[in-house]
Amino acid sequence: MRNQTFSRFPAFAQKQRVDLGDGRQFWAWLVNGVPTFPFRGAPSGLATVRQLAAMRLQPGNQEIQAQMLCTRYPRLAYLYRVDLAKPKRPATAAQLEALAKARAAALALRCWCPICQSTADHCISVREGRCGECVASGRTGPYVDVVAMWGAA
Repeated sequence: MRNQTFSRFPAFAQKQRVDLGDGRQFWAWLVNGVPTFPFRGAPSGLATVRQLAAMRLQPGNQEIQAQMLCTRYPRLAYLYRVDLAKPKRPATAAQLEALAKARAAALALRCWCPICQSTADHCISVREGRCGECVASGRTGPYVDVVAMWGAA
């Protein structure tokens, strides 16, 4: 099986040596003026937003340095320089408190039964859409009928 990585680049792409701003030069395809590397073919020192987030960094105000083209699925990932990335700001105490409050409210909604209007001591099954007591007694309501209509119950 031959390597078709570079043959799937657009016809208008030109292969050139590009300088990524840190003094290093690499061969890359220029697609719309942006250096483009094949999937898993980007040089070290460049990272995607998710890779930067895993390092607790953010791109900051820097421009896109290059892009990575996935040839199997037509997707692009923008690449940023790691040495120009800025550290992420830590969350404030008020933000963490608001997040904990929102998570507690979401958990409370997952424990609330729309049929008997009570709060269960466990999360209600999404498939049933009602608490265990309502399932055992056979109580139904408009919410369960909608769930059944879509084939989830």
